[in-house]
Amino acid sequence: MWSMDELREHLRQLSPAARMLLLRELQTINGAQTSGQISSETIQEALAELAASERPARPRVVVTGMGAITPVGLTAPESWEAFVAGRSGVGPVTRFDA
Repeated sequence: MWSMDELREHLRQLSPAARMLLLRELQTINGAQTSGQISSETIQEALAELAASERPARPRVVVTGMGAITPVGLTAPESWEAFVAGRSGVGPVTRFDA
């Protein structure tokens, strides 16, 4: 049988997708009342741990280029050139009453 600490350690190493699959499997095992090598109490604790660690899947992000809008340039090359030249974009706030 696994201790709760051993289960927690295994859970920390899993991706969110793997946690979801494990959660479904544990729910199936728990529903069938067959625990194999894991006690039903440990299964209940694991289910609670998994449910607490579930979070919605993040949307995928694809980086297709590089850009920069800074006080010293409106493109990445302009900004880099200004940084290398030592120009600063720091100045007094003039657009609103600071």
